[in-house]
Amino acid sequence: MKGLDFELAPPREIARAIGARLRVQRLQQSLTQDELAARAAVSASALKTLESTGKSTIETLVRVAGALGLQADFARLFVPKLASSIADLERLERAQQRLRAPRRKSP
Repeated sequence: MKGLDFELAPPREIARAIGARLRVQRLQQSLTQDELAARAAVSASALKTLESTGKSTIETLVRVAGALGLQADFARLFVPKLASSIADLERLERAQQRLRAPRRKSP
């Protein structure tokens, strides 16, 4: 499977690539779609759609990944980046103080 540059790819291609990766994982574990769907407690059609198009709910994605033993991979997603400068540290400190987005001013 060729690599996809997730930084440049549109969302649809990223979703398809994730679905394809899940399919590869399933096949490496010698599971049929019906077997994996049963293990993940999702419908076979939901799994087929996820593998072929990448379209799914987050819950279905998490269930399927968990049934494949990949749940630890989610721990690396969306981890806050460490500050690399004083300005970054100040920005992080301000962000932690204010938990809500600023209000929009009405015209």
